[in-house]
Amino acid sequence: MGGIFISITIMAVTFPFWEDFDWYQQTHPFAPFVVLTTAIAMCTVLYPKSKDGSSSKGDAVHIVGVIAGVSLGSWLNFHFQFTSTSDVTGPYDVIIPSVRDLALQILRFFIGVVIIGLLKVTLKVITVRLFSRLYGLKSPNPEHPSVKTAYKFAVYGVLGFSIVFLVPFIHCMFGLERESYFKEVVWFLHMPLNKILTQEGKK
Repeated sequence: MGGIFISITIMAVTFPFWEDFDWYQQTHPFAPFVVLTTAIAMCTVLYPKSKDGSSSKGDAVHIVGVIAGVSLGSWLNFHFQFTSTSDVTGPYDVIIPSVRDLALQILRFFIGVVIIGLLKVTLKVITVRLFSRLYGLKSPNPEHPSVKTAYKFAVYGVLGFSIVFLVPFIHCMFGLERESYFKEVVWFLHMPLNKILTQEGKK
């Protein structure tokens, strides 16, 4: 109940700033530095120490890592001009997918799952070994508190980044992309403005 109350309070207080924050983290040159610094701080110095050895911190690191990766991926999408406000139109009509569309959806899904799965397995092995060595352990230990926090943040940060940037980019390279994907991201970000423009156009 405490968590629900805190979440509702945070949402109510921050709601007026969501659109500005989304725009900042996608467009500002310093956004990646701010996102990474804040995310690392949230997983280390700002996180309360657990007295009972619970695994809640691992879950929190998962979430923060993914959000940091998604933010960095969104920033790169904008700066590589995959997302652009110059040719954004909306709202988009809901249509019944053709057989070709369904085939491409299935293919994109399996390609994405394979890439994400391979990344997760490979990065876990590499980062556990790397951080175990950095923390002076004689052998890789994924359950060491510092190693666990570091490798989970790194792995899930890369996964969030890959879902938003790397996998769609690979789809584009092979001509499998859904053409409206990047435009929809920007349109939903600026939906209130588009509503106003659409209404003015109708008048």
